Amino acid sequence: MLFERVGFSTVTAEIGFFAVCAYYAHAWRRLSEISHNETLGDNIRSRYSEALRFLQRGAALSVLFFMLIGALEAGSDWLYVVAGVLVGFCGALAGTIIGVGFIAFWNLWRELLLQFKKASPWRLFVSLPLAISLLALGLGVLVLLGGLVDKLPRFVEPIFPGAAWALIAIAFYNIWIGRSHAALALRAILLTAFTAIAATALAVGFWMVSKEMGRTLVLFLLGIVVVNAAFYSRWVRADALRDNFCSSAGSI
Repeated sequence: MLFERVGFSTVTAEIGFFAVCAYYAHAWRRLSEISHNETLGDNIRSRYSEALRFLQRGAALSVLFFMLIGALEAGSDWLYVVAGVLVGFCGALAGTIIGVGFIAFWNLWRELLLQFKKASPWRLFVSLPLAISLLALGLGVLVLLGGLVDKLPRFVEPIFPGAAWALIAIAFYNIWIGRSHAALALRAILLTAFTAIAATALAVGFWMVSKEMGRTLVLFLLGIVVVNAAFYSRWVRADALRDNFCSSAGSI
């Protein structure tokens, strides 16, 4: 029997994946019709609100399948079923974090590549030693801050972590808005490092979860996350940015 060979939860994950795909295919067609039938300003606003409603329903459907699969994987005892439902919900939250992180990395790389197209290759090459020196300086400051933790007065200890994170955030913000070629090279180094770390963590997590739940099941669950992320990026996020742009342009 099919259920005995691949597992009932795997079949449920497959049904969930195709159900979510079919739902978003309908939403995609509906939003495309709105794009063709309305004027630009009203088009963006109405399409955004409609896309947001579609995303909310699609996300709820996806979470429902995650929780159902968690219950099926848990066993027959009702306490295990409740725990499985909670684990499935946590898995949906983890998938949301993965999807948001993927979209963030995708847009950061797109922005970085656009900046590279406008930059001078020779000036980038000359600025590379300066970027590496700034990176080494930043790592040295982090090591120094870590060494100061045990030597701080007691009244400083409660505010030190917040101040350190604020300093790191300010440093990253200034690196990303910097217009020099050294800042551009440093952005490329940091983004490459963070992407490699995130990809390694995702691969290790996929391997560990696959050992417990099965590779096919995890692939279908990951597919549900990817479909939600693709719809959000294409319709909700893009239309929100366009709406803000049109509002800003209209107020000028």
